[in-house]
Amino acid sequence: MVGLVAAVALGIPGVTLVAQQQTTTPPTAAAKTGKAEIAGLVVDSLHGGFLRGADVIIEGTNANTVTDSAGRFAFEGLPPGTYRVGVFHPLLDTLGISLATKPFHASADSTNIAILGVPSAATLIRTACSGRSNGQNNSAVIGHVNESETLRPVSGAEVSIAWIELEAS
Repeated sequence: MVGLVAAVALGIPGVTLVAQQQTTTPPTAAAKTGKAEIAGLVVDSLHGGFLRGADVIIEGTNANTVTDSAGRFAFEGLPPGTYRVGVFHPLLDTLGISLATKPFHASADSTNIAILGVPSAATLIRTACSGRSNGQNNSAVIGHVNESETLRPVSGAEVSIAWIELEAS
């Protein structure tokens, strides 16, 4: 059916297809504003998706935004300068980690891309258990012991864990 429509369109005298039209003016470049843009994405490697609803800030400015359902964010109209992007989310608080870029320079009339990611479970375990793993473990229980009234860390606390392993055959 598509071939028939194309053949009919080509057979009509006086009809010029868009691809056949010639322009006399070259395409215009984007207007120069002297401002920088920072756009990016926050990936959730722990759950295999994007980190939506995360607060994103630019250090040293009042600029902030929230990631959309696909983990995207954007800042426009920034003066040229050195910036650092930080991400805040309850998941990061639970994991006890922070996400931020290294400082980078954003030039006038430029778009800078920042991609940040929540570490995978394997990375979190490797980081928390460095020097204590024999390389065969693929899970861990990681946490903090805090004083209930002051929420200060408790030094030298003993922690025990128990579990039941069921095997069905």
